[in-house]
Amino acid sequence: MSLTIRPFEERDYEPMCALRNIIYPRFPTTPELMRYQDENNDPKCKRQLWVAEWEGQFAGIGLYAQSPWSYHPQHFMLRLYTHPDLRNRGIGTALYQTVIEALEELRYTELKAMIDEDQPEGLHFAQKHGFVEVERLSESELELASMNLTLFEGALEKAASHGIEIRSYVELEADPDRNRKIYEMHSQVMQDVPWDGAHTQPEFEQFCKQFSSPQFLPDLYFLAMHEGRCVGMSALWGMVREGYLDTGLTGMLREYRGKGIASALKVRALTAAKAKGYTHVKTENHVENRPMLSINERLGFAKVPEVIIFAKRQERNES
Repeated sequence: MSLTIRPFEERDYEPMCALRNIIYPRFPTTPELMRYQDENNDPKCKRQLWVAEWEGQFAGIGLYAQSPWSYHPQHFMLRLYTHPDLRNRGIGTALYQTVIEALEELRYTELKAMIDEDQPEGLHFAQKHGFVEVERLSESELELASMNLTLFEGALEKAASHGIEIRSYVELEADPDRNRKIYEMHSQVMQDVPWDGAHTQPEFEQFCKQFSSPQFLPDLYFLAMHEGRCVGMSALWGMVREGYLDTGLTGMLREYRGKGIASALKVRALTAAKAKGYTHVKTENHVENRPMLSINERLGFAKVPEVIIFAKRQERNES
């Protein structure tokens, strides 16, 4: 039996995408989208991929990457995908060892992996290689046809009584400082989002690249404005799966919380999505983010398997 590990090449986008969609069929992607994401990766964030071939057949992917949202030069994320028909042949282990050897040269101190709780083989692999659970994300879906807005009647009027205007990204097109206002608000709100580790914010120019993403929907990206200042947001993003949307950040500046503004943003976004013919919205929330979980539960979001985040950490003697 022949196993080969080699660096990722441009020709690998098609089989990599096909493999990922086999493993995660509920939320497929496309080669074009994967390529776009790689090409627009934050320059300061390191990323490297390897391909496993079993007797010449595309068998798996291993990679490390860094996130601009929680950047540290020695912190990385791990991804391993092995074709279900070719498991238990040592392919995942070989990929893992290849990634670890590269990370040892970078003197990594933290390596994280995100695994759905209904992926028992992935969970076992992580625990076998010394990863420990550090946090969980509660994932849920809403069928827009059955969403419950009765508990949110008057939400938009209540927000307006506090001087809040809910505007889409498109509706703020005439404001030359629109993106800068969003960036400043986003930077502050992210500091309060529950997360294992410190939040970081990409540079302004890198942040604005999201507004040219094929998944960006400017008429479903809603902002709470108060006297010309952006004080909160709730955004929905396009997905490859027909009829589905993904929920981005929903949050408010600290001094604007407790006024029902987040509920108003959610109502506006979900109502607009339904009117455009979308059928489902998915979201992820940290299990400790009770305020947002409560809103979603009342709206009718139904839980699906949670995402478990594992970490492997080691100290380095820098002397």
